[in-house]
Amino acid sequence: MAKHVIVWTALYGLLASLILGSPARVAQARDLAVEYSGYLSVLSSTGQGSSLVYRLDLYTPEGAWLARTTGINADKLAVNYWRDLFTLNYQVLTLPNGTLPNRTEPSVSHWIPSTS
Repeated sequence: MAKHVIVWTALYGLLASLILGSPARVAQARDLAVEYSGYLSVLSSTGQGSSLVYRLDLYTPEGAWLARTTGINADKLAVNYWRDLFTLNYQVLTLPNGTLPNRTEPSVSHWIPSTS
């Protein structure tokens, strides 16, 4: 399994890095969250401009890559005790008739893990 380094800019200009196993190199890390037993969720994106692809990678507590989900148009991420994910989204919400509202509001999504 290939390894790569994610460089993360922290508060006050400090830098931290993580070495994680991954099937593909992360272009830009957006956010990360760690749940109570150590599983790490990394929200990232690849591409530029209108061709950005957002994705969520899950890692084991040992740093081994576990799974990837694409199409999560989000910038911020939180995880709770039950491993539910909450994201602050970039996706534009539409009105029930399919049109765009006069003012765009941010949205939050709730992702519930499969128990099967």
